[in-house]
Amino acid sequence: MEEPKACILVLVADRLQRDWVVLTLRRAGYEVHPCAKPPEAEEVLEKSRPALLLVDSYLPGWDAFAWLERWREAGWLMGAGVIVLSALAFAPVVRRSAQLGALDFIV
Repeated sequence: MEEPKACILVLVADRLQRDWVVLTLRRAGYEVHPCAKPPEAEEVLEKSRPALLLVDSYLPGWDAFAWLERWREAGWLMGAGVIVLSALAFAPVVRRSAQLGALDFIV
């Protein structure tokens, strides 16, 4: 078996969406850390440094952007790419994603 391509953290609250993304990435050979809530993702970030974070902008009960800012300030995003996922492409959400250094915004 070949080595995983890279480590990707997937932070998506909706289980079906998260499972689909995780399955797709694992089939492509990536090591994936699935998380439903920001505190779970923070535990992963404390132990490892994923090459990429896929973060849903809509996390019920949580402010995804506040968590991204917290992780950036802690230095946990150093060298990692961030892609924000959203079902809504409202200009303020896209703008905030860019301000936090997201590489891309996927609707």
